[in-house]
Amino acid sequence: MGALSLLSVDVTRGLWLFWRAFAIVGLTAANVSMIAHEWQGGALLTSAGISLLWWGNTQAVHARNCPGARWWYALGAGCGAVAAMTITGWLR
Repeated sequence: MGALSLLSVDVTRGLWLFWRAFAIVGLTAANVSMIAHEWQGGALLTSAGISLLWWGNTQAVHARNCPGARWWYALGAGCGAVAAMTITGWLR
């Protein structure tokens, strides 16, 4: 396996962590907005989504062996927060 193949595997794992964190933080931020605006249906859906992702998170993240995993995860979380702020801003 060449260096490029190893890099591709690491990027794939890193992107998996990025999108998981993005979704968790994005849903959490959206959930806070839904609760603040008393949108019960949205709060129900975002809460369920958070729970499902966290369930999968506890089962899968520890199995990922990815160099720089914490940075991929942190970047996804930060981007998820910004995306949720943008989307909930549109809902105002």
